[in-house]
Amino acid sequence: MYVYLSNISFSLDYSLIWPFFAFSLSLIISYFCFPVIIRVSKMKKLMAKPNQRSVHKIKTPNLGGIGIFISLNLIITFLGNYFEDSNLSSLLGALTILFFTGLIDDLINIKPTQKIFGQVVASLCIILIANVRIESLYGLFGIYELPYLLSVSFSIFVFILMINAYNLIDGVDGLAGSFAITTTLLFGVFYFMNKNDSMFFLSICIIGSLISFLIFNFSKKEKIFMGDTGSMIVGFLLCYQAIMFINVDFNPNFLIKSTKSPIYILALFSFPLLDTGRVFMLRILKNKSPFSADKNHIHHVFLKYGLEHWKISLMVSVFTIAMVFSVFIFNDSSMNKQAVFLIGTWTTCIVVISNLKMYNKLKRKSKKVKAIKNEEPIKNTTIVKSITFKDLA
Repeated sequence: MYVYLSNISFSLDYSLIWPFFAFSLSLIISYFCFPVIIRVSKMKKLMAKPNQRSVHKIKTPNLGGIGIFISLNLIITFLGNYFEDSNLSSLLGALTILFFTGLIDDLINIKPTQKIFGQVVASLCIILIANVRIESLYGLFGIYELPYLLSVSFSIFVFILMINAYNLIDGVDGLAGSFAITTTLLFGVFYFMNKNDSMFFLSICIIGSLISFLIFNFSKKEKIFMGDTGSMIVGFLLCYQAIMFINVDFNPNFLIKSTKSPIYILALFSFPLLDTGRVFMLRILKNKSPFSADKNHIHHVFLKYGLEHWKISLMVSVFTIAMVFSVFIFNDSSMNKQAVFLIGTWTTCIVVISNLKMYNKLKRKSKKVKAIKNEEPIKNTTIVKSITFKDLA
């Protein structure tokens, strides 16, 4: 596969040239997009206002998804033709639908049902047109080949679940971006080892655009958020990579067996699935709608515990890598045994996080009691002094 520019041919085979070129281009395009988006957002006052659930205290531009979309759209459009993968055209169509759905929500706040409708339509573009769907679970929970209609329905459910689970973890600076980079990096290594050119190309483009986003997301002067535009696009791309991971032909010499792919997907997405499941459970126990907004997410617990944003992001990335390697260690075990191990680990994490939350509450109460006790003598002294001065007068 070659590109010809002024009689100079550049090989697009597995070398360091084309991956570096695609990565650099995605990084540069997105990096120069974000300052423009920030400036326009401030001029037109298109910024996210702090509310009860927000961890930021000032109005901040939240249209970072535009920069991510522009970068990926341009690169896939101009470079995607060099990879014989017709799915990339369908992927662009799906991303465009999600882009406008998320953009409208970031600007005027649409209903959840309208967002889900857009997500369903985008998912169908990939499932029906490109035929990218979950066809088998390879024996996970005793499920093997799925009938066509069940396969389509289940694939739509997985897309919607992953898009919204990813959206829910987008609560502190760097968390959503660093998690997506970590997950996509692991996908990229897999696609590289299995010589899947087009998916490796997509993975490195995603990583490039997200790295430049993180630069501005962590910035104090030129900060920008991903917004629903970005979270829906990136969440969809993560799910797309996951389904392709299940369906692609594995290299026989690869360390992971193709029949074990579903369990690795569960390990990769442990954090968003764990956070979503925990929050939904807490809301149901409190007789609230599982879709109601609150500050019970794992990152909120860590914030109350005193951790900084970058530390939370780093912890989640390390946790994701640890979950993948822990499953890899038990690669010789059956997939259902690995699933039991994952579920046990998630349950342990929920217990630990719940104890952290209780500890935070007790800590705050003890601080209040100490503050009240320390204030009493000061107040009494003030009263005595005021009476003394009046008497002297």
